[in-house]
Amino acid sequence: MRRLFIFLSIIPALVWGQDSLTFTHLGSISDYWDGAKSVVVDGNLAYVASSSAGIRIVDISDLEHPSEIGYWNSTGSTSSISISGNLAFIADGNRLQVVDVSDPTSPIPIGESANSYNYAVDVVSSNNYVYLAESGNGLHVFDVTNPALPLEVGLIRMPHGTCYGLTIEDSLVFLAYSDHMSVIDVSDPISPIEIGSWPTAGNCRDVAVLGSKAFVADCSGIVILDITDPGNMSEIGRCSISGCANSVKIVGSSLYVCAIPDCVIIFDVLDSSNPEQLAQLEIPGRASDIFILDTIAFVAAADSGLHVLDVSTPSSPSEIGYLSRPETARSVSLSDQYIFVAEGLHGIRIADAELPGSPTIVGVYDTPGGAHQIVPAGNYAFVADGVAGLRVLDITEPSTISEIGSFETAPDNAHCIAYSDSLVFIGDNYEDGLRIVDVSNPQSPVEIGFCSDPWQINSIVVADSYAYLACYRGVSIVDVSDPSAPVQISVLSPETLFSSICLSGTRAYATFENSELSGMTIIDVSNPAEPQAVRQIWADYYGNTCTASGDIVFLANVMFGIRAFDFSNPNNGTYLGFLDPPEFAYGIATDGDRLYVAGHLYTGIYGLELLSATPEHHNEIPTQFSLHPIYPNPFNNTANISFDLPREVTGRLVVYDVLGREANILYNGRLTSGSHSMQFNGNNLSTGVYFVKLETPDFNAVQKAILLK
Repeated sequence: MRRLFIFLSIIPALVWGQDSLTFTHLGSISDYWDGAKSVVVDGNLAYVASSSAGIRIVDISDLEHPSEIGYWNSTGSTSSISISGNLAFIADGNRLQVVDVSDPTSPIPIGESANSYNYAVDVVSSNNYVYLAESGNGLHVFDVTNPALPLEVGLIRMPHGTCYGLTIEDSLVFLAYSDHMSVIDVSDPISPIEIGSWPTAGNCRDVAVLGSKAFVADCSGIVILDITDPGNMSEIGRCSISGCANSVKIVGSSLYVCAIPDCVIIFDVLDSSNPEQLAQLEIPGRASDIFILDTIAFVAAADSGLHVLDVSTPSSPSEIGYLSRPETARSVSLSDQYIFVAEGLHGIRIADAELPGSPTIVGVYDTPGGAHQIVPAGNYAFVADGVAGLRVLDITEPSTISEIGSFETAPDNAHCIAYSDSLVFIGDNYEDGLRIVDVSNPQSPVEIGFCSDPWQINSIVVADSYAYLACYRGVSIVDVSDPSAPVQISVLSPETLFSSICLSGTRAYATFENSELSGMTIIDVSNPAEPQAVRQIWADYYGNTCTASGDIVFLANVMFGIRAFDFSNPNNGTYLGFLDPPEFAYGIATDGDRLYVAGHLYTGIYGLELLSATPEHHNEIPTQFSLHPIYPNPFNNTANISFDLPREVTGRLVVYDVLGREANILYNGRLTSGSHSMQFNGNNLSTGVYFVKLETPDFNAVQKAILLK
């Protein structure tokens, strides 16, 4: 991640020194998908474009049980793949990538384009040429006679707008582009020429071509065009749909449409002037692309995975296979050599990390709700499973996990749990109260106590006779010495939202969030009835969590990585080191020797090495003005903007459209010296190119941002 992190210490000052704790990446669980944007099939293999998770290669020889056998992690954001022999040509963010897939279990990158682009959205290979559609620019043509050195030989620039996809038929490229479909003659690849155009009612999302007909998908349906003369096309029919057409394929007289929201629609277009809808099949998770192979359809769904459909009878399609992969690890916990990972709607997984460099998945279980947290205890694991309450799993043999008991919390939401002496403590982050459940008989959990005082619980730690709760309104401490009659005995900072809490000795560390800043509070809990805030560390974004090992505390921030501190002297803590994981970090755990990180697209294992003390110095103010590149870019709805100011100034952070009009004012006022980060929310803006400008009396800078929806 390209991110910036701001820490501001409350008095007394935090000591900052050179990194004296090093993080060494040991291994990862990497079979996470970042959605499924498009799919192509070649033989018994399906290649799925999965945004920042790159390409995922799926064995479809058993259609009912497709299985992932290989992957290539993207350096950008993979949106499309074209297969030619043993080569995969990939539209990967700002570049064309060439990957050797002769061994599908171990794809090897062999080449990439010399130039970078705004956003490569689609790619098609034909003979020795590759055609790449670039959003906001046009069509690029590459000679790939030497695939290790793809050479751009042709380019046709298009009017400003967003390109969504392309199709090639003979020597014609059909380009789906914003409010029109363009026809480009590439008979001379070095000099592509636009020879026709058709305006669409909404965003033109995709084009399929068969013979003298083109089927153009836009947000009003499917327009059927006679393209006998591409310079003088005419409409001959239309397929109406209730949603927005996202992808279209034509096989014989059957037209297959991926539509938003969540369905595949099949039309008979034998009579193009009067197409007939044959069937509509619901596909959960935003059907984004479809590929037809004989009587089988493969559907890439952005939020659910790869669906396999039997379309031998187009009027009655049916799903016969499905491959789902989690996108995010929500939390991680440890027991002996095993890692337990909660993965939301995808349930839980257990990995054997005896060899941390190559952790192996040994068990998978799909819980009925959404697994927020899992806590192992002996032969059992207890899962906070959202609206499905508490689930009790037998993990005696991790490869054959089975549910043996449950406790319904509905209508409440089981968001977080802790285990202690045959008791499970359940917190709900939507409703009030702490539940205490007796699991001495794991097959029949029984609630024995309830404390209604804590308000919306995000995290729980239990030690001795007390439960320490990070709540939406403060840190709550509950006396659970009598679990049948728990009593809240203190609340610290009831005006503050706390997101997580960890405990080490007589100190608690609680992460907090508010509308301006977030960070961590260090609390003396030697007297639980009168907790005392010792100090605070501030971080410049939301989404914090923490874990501790002795006096070493790790603070993870969703956007800005993980930092380690030594609080052997809580009044004068020492910064030890920083870990910048590959993606967002949502949950962390440590056994002292290693740090385990649950995040977006990965679960990582890192070795920890405490080095000898190094000279101390205080965090320095930037020496010059700078506006950093926007991350991520392109982005969907939200991006982060970071900049450095060597002194206090009056300034503005403004978003302009391509016509120079103000689209949004992100900030206007005084800015202190230091490093800053702000959020660009594009919810109210349309897809397109924008320019973010930092304006001060002494410095002006601009960064380009591409918003894709």
